[in-house]
Amino acid sequence: AVILGGMMTAIGTSTNLLVNGLSADNGGPRFEFFDFYLVALPSALLGLVYLAVVAPLLLRNAGEASRPERQTRLLATFRLAEDSPLVGKPLHTLRRGLGDGAVLRHLMRNGHEIARLPTVTLRSGDLLVLAGAAEALHDTADRLALTSSTVRGGDAISADKEEDADIVRRQCVVTAGSPLVGRTVRESSLEWRFDVRVVALSELASESRTEAPTDLPFIPIHAGDTLLLEGNEEAVAHATEMLGLLAVGEPLRRRVSRAAPIALAIFGLVIAAAVTKLLPISVAAACGVLATVAFGLLRWEDVESAVEWRIVLIVASSIALGDALVRSGAMDLLAEQLAALAAGWPLAAVLAIIITVTGLLTNFVSNNAAAAIMTPLALALARNVGAPLEPFVLGVLFGANLCFLTPFAYQTNLLVMAAAGYRFNDFVKVGVPLFALMVPALTATLAWVYL
Repeated sequence: AVILGGMMTAIGTSTNLLVNGLSADNGGPRFEFFDFYLVALPSALLGLVYLAVVAPLLLRNAGEASRPERQTRLLATFRLAEDSPLVGKPLHTLRRGLGDGAVLRHLMRNGHEIARLPTVTLRSGDLLVLAGAAEALHDTADRLALTSSTVRGGDAISADKEEDADIVRRQCVVTAGSPLVGRTVRESSLEWRFDVRVVALSELASESRTEAPTDLPFIPIHAGDTLLLEGNEEAVAHATEMLGLLAVGEPLRRRVSRAAPIALAIFGLVIAAAVTKLLPISVAAACGVLATVAFGLLRWEDVESAVEWRIVLIVASSIALGDALVRSGAMDLLAEQLAALAAGWPLAAVLAIIITVTGLLTNFVSNNAAAAIMTPLALALARNVGAPLEPFVLGVLFGANLCFLTPFAYQTNLLVMAAAGYRFNDFVKVGVPLFALMVPALTATLAWVYL
């Protein structure tokens, strides 16, 4: 639904902006904010009906809601205190106490991993790395009185905190724009900044970055990782909001600040200025950012951290790639070959091929690279076959947004995958029929409006 909505306005995604800019730079049309909204709307509504009616049937056995054993597995570290009842006991005692919900992944002592033999005696200071679903880790910590090594001051994950009704533990997915990306839990200082603690990290994220994990606070966090946060509900809600995290499960209770109406008013004015063409989109957005800083809603540090330089570099590189293909004559040569091949074909068929090829590229390369290659090609092809330029440019724009065949095609897919416990095949099962539905729907709408 996010992807379908993103293709309906000129600023819906960064790819839309890129296609629009490349089109104008190559002598094609430039689209304003809502110029193609009604063109995309019928196909988007059709896609939403498919997602509401057909997709649930294809995903009956997918996701953690229907299959508890596929819940996100988390890694949590626990250090044995001197007064722990497990000190001096053999390892098989711990394994019996863990039950079926949690598994001992590593036993660390003085920075070295110890072979997990049943007769190994547990000592004070040993580090236990346990894997399991969030509830299983909670129950295990409560039953065995284990102390989380990630909590400042040695506060236990369990018993003492459970008595406080305000303390909650929530799974949160790290978004691509989160300031936590690339930093460790220790470097983020969440305890003193937000009064929340990271007590577990998704197992896949942890084990893929270290051969023998020790303390979780020293493991780098990546986009798509799942964190288990513990703290007061308002503190957890504030942390998720400020750190770009998506809470999984019931909505968190959030306190609406007095600045909320100001933020909404600034957002509305930016959109209104762009829609009415009072200001260019880029100028209106920049003025909106300056207004948020002027009213104290954001600090300059927040503005700087919000800029995704990786995306900026990818977009700039993609523009350079497209420009090189045009200046070298490669794009005109390819367009001539395609025009000769499609001679005598209906324009709608040629348009469908543009959408399909762009859609396939965007799922296996990247949105911006697909846009950089296909926009100049679509313009050259339209000129060679004597067709209007608008539907071919929009064909590339729409095709570059059909990035739901794999979980790696778009960053939003990874967030959904992590939050819902989906697998690669789940995206294929839902995405392939949706792709096959969207291509003819978009082609028919474009042909009806422009051809």
